[in-house]
Amino acid sequence: MYTNSKLAKSVRLALMYGATATAFTGASVAVAQDQEQEEAAAVERIQVTGSRLNRSALEGATPVTVINREDIDATGFASVADVLRSSSFNVSGSFREDSGTTAQGQATMNLRGLGSNRTLVLLNGRRMPGSPVLDGQSQNLNAIPFAAVERIEILSDGASAVYGSDAIGGVINIILRSDFEGVELTASTNISDQEGGDERGFSVVGGFSGDRGNITYALEKSRRDIIWARDRDYFQSFDRNDDSTQVDGLPDFNQTSGYSQAARTIIRPDGQYVAMTDGDCSIYGEGHVSGVFADSAWPGDTSCAYDFTEIMAETASLDSYNIFLDATYNIDDNHRFISRALYNRTNSFGRYAPAAGAFGWTGPALAEETLDNGQTLAALNPGDSVLYRFDITGPGRDTDQNDYVTDITLGFEGYITNLDLDYELTYTRNLYEMHEWGDGYVNTQGLAAAADAGWDPRQPDQSEYSTLVGDMRENANRRASMVTDRIDFGLQGQGPMDSMFFVGGEIRNETYNDQAQSQAEAGNILGTSGGTSGGSREIRALFGEVSVPLTLDLELDFALRYDDYSDFGDNVSYKFSGRWQPTNDLVVRASYGTGFRAPSLDMLFQQPSQAFAFGRNLVSCMGGTFSEVSADPDFTNDIQGCLEGPERQEQTFFGANQNLDAETSKQFVVGAVYDATDLTGTNLSFSADYYWTEIEDTITTIGVQDLYWVTFMETVEQFEGLEYSDNHNVIPHSVQPTNFRSFDTSGIDLNINWFDDVGPGVLTTDFNLSYVLEYNSLFTPGSALQDYTKLTQNEYRFDVQVGYTVGNHSVNLFSYFIPGRCQSTTLNVASVETGEFLAECLRDSDGNKYKVSSYAHHSLQYAYETQWNSRVTVGINNLTDEKPALDRNDEFNKNLYPFVGRQFMLRYTQRF
Repeated sequence: MYTNSKLAKSVRLALMYGATATAFTGASVAVAQDQEQEEAAAVERIQVTGSRLNRSALEGATPVTVINREDIDATGFASVADVLRSSSFNVSGSFREDSGTTAQGQATMNLRGLGSNRTLVLLNGRRMPGSPVLDGQSQNLNAIPFAAVERIEILSDGASAVYGSDAIGGVINIILRSDFEGVELTASTNISDQEGGDERGFSVVGGFSGDRGNITYALEKSRRDIIWARDRDYFQSFDRNDDSTQVDGLPDFNQTSGYSQAARTIIRPDGQYVAMTDGDCSIYGEGHVSGVFADSAWPGDTSCAYDFTEIMAETASLDSYNIFLDATYNIDDNHRFISRALYNRTNSFGRYAPAAGAFGWTGPALAEETLDNGQTLAALNPGDSVLYRFDITGPGRDTDQNDYVTDITLGFEGYITNLDLDYELTYTRNLYEMHEWGDGYVNTQGLAAAADAGWDPRQPDQSEYSTLVGDMRENANRRASMVTDRIDFGLQGQGPMDSMFFVGGEIRNETYNDQAQSQAEAGNILGTSGGTSGGSREIRALFGEVSVPLTLDLELDFALRYDDYSDFGDNVSYKFSGRWQPTNDLVVRASYGTGFRAPSLDMLFQQPSQAFAFGRNLVSCMGGTFSEVSADPDFTNDIQGCLEGPERQEQTFFGANQNLDAETSKQFVVGAVYDATDLTGTNLSFSADYYWTEIEDTITTIGVQDLYWVTFMETVEQFEGLEYSDNHNVIPHSVQPTNFRSFDTSGIDLNINWFDDVGPGVLTTDFNLSYVLEYNSLFTPGSALQDYTKLTQNEYRFDVQVGYTVGNHSVNLFSYFIPGRCQSTTLNVASVETGEFLAECLRDSDGNKYKVSSYAHHSLQYAYETQWNSRVTVGINNLTDEKPALDRNDEFNKNLYPFVGRQFMLRYTQRF
């Protein structure tokens, strides 16, 4: 907000940490800080994330971490998403680009493990509209131009009373550059020492100003190469079977990874699996292998398997183009016109393995047949089912996707002299469109017609059926959009006792549309899922905030917000916060508030979508529900065997729930900031904050495995819209989102910052730790709450940066650490008898827990400021070439651990 208010009081620089704790303070920043400390210059009032009030940046009662431009560059990463993923707040990981899916161009941030849809992302202090690919509730960080970012502010406290829905877990405010003078050209490349994942980019940032205003602009082009699964050993398939794992001479399928049973396999009416050939399945081409499913769990069965890791990609290629413009025009001394325009286009390409599906054979009976090489093809008869890999329709399911984002803000801000009020009035229009073209899919109607016309799926050579195969081949196209129109307005003034107040409102209209191809909607395309969805809503909000300095050392704030949604109802959120400075060196702060998250338009209005999800069907495996089988003397052994058995895919339809309510939350934060400079004789400060968050009526989509649990536990009637089918192949299961139960988390955030003269230069160190005390969640929707920090939730995470600057030379080492943990959970069988259905860590046959090892990532950079006003930076990301923390199956959490590998970085910046 534009303001003519008096300049704030000058206070010691170290107390800036009462509002902010710099996450990655570089050495060059330390020099500037040292100068500011010596000068104790006055600071103009600005708006700090978490408050609508314009105030001194040195004030504030809530913890805000600031990552400035120097800090961003010092990480060595080339995107906003990667910078945020390296933060200590990313305890549980955040969604990254996933090849071959509709979300392959998307990246999100998940603060404190509460979910990306509970982490609100702002752009210059205003809500960034959600991506239609992510149901309109999570923001795509890949739509933000990296070169235009001035700094990133992370509010690690709930803020629904200020910003409305979705700010339960915290707020990320991306501040773009403004008031830029001159021109800055930057070219960079990150070269991987393994195939795939190379990054390169070029940007121009410029600006100029005059008596009446200023203009800042940025142009950026960047590319990230695709990573194929075959190019990383931890994505490749494996078979660890040996004599020790075999039962009656048959291998254990659980000792394999990367294989699918859907290849060339016939399922007889009695349930027996028969490979289409009695010989080597590789006659069907790349990826087809024999013997993998000749398993002790299915004695007597044979099948051809498919190694999908030879074909698929793990992350998509990304080509991004960005244009950014920020302009202001001073109408007079008290009023100015503001405008901001951002355009992003991201093209991505990804590949899944060829489409796979199960279909009933409707063609004529095909007798057993011997091939020229001596192998025999099994008979195929009407009534048989076929598990088939449709590599005959293309090398894979290819997805080309284009995301287009246009964001325009126009408005006025200024100072009303006779009323002594600051004001703002802005209009924002955001259009996010996604166009997807999928190739290599299969039309079930063409498939049925081919079977009737003489197609023989058993034949290795399909050239004689090229016309029929062409009739099967289908595209899977999709279009989605999110259109948001928003008006923001507000007034700020001063009240009695030097208090400040802000009153304002927001009018927002959202229109969401996700249009799947008509054949996909009708369920006629194998290898894809997802139904059409769409809807619109109107949101009206009024809010206010007041800050009252009770004494020179004590300040109390109160914020209140009312939101009215046209589709589900209204909500009131509030927040109390306070800041006490008993000495020049110490700040104590605390806050308590409520929050909410509105159900997404997708969850309210999506058409049912088909999926073939994996799960362990306890009802089927145990032969009945809990009350029916729990009296069996072998119950404990039987349920243990079911839990250890393989998962099966079953047909399921995911629907919407128009009766969803908003989920609500409570948050509490208390902490302190201490400047220990006088005490230690060196520039040392630290902050510590305790947080607690509880979320009630959690909006969650009940998955297939959850459906199996609540059906077995006989609590399915407690959940609306869930239907379990005994014959899922004929009558699919049905699931949908619902409000149920609650969960909570608590922990401590710690920041330590130190800088001082060491030898001829300046040495800086910055340390950030997020320690989770409790993360109480549910194993199943019907389970009791339990602490997952003792199980699969990371107990802590930290990052540290060390920088040293001498003259024009600087060196930075940035590291982050993720501790080891339990690999995965299973049912604690002993808890079943008490009705709690708790989880426990998965163990081996000797009772030892399966664990995932710790992970440490290091990036080293050297930078030189030349005499011709440029900067050259070289470095290595992932210095020690750490692999992701793998579990016993050589699998890992892709949202938590990077898998690009080591990269060599070169960046050149020229300023004019």
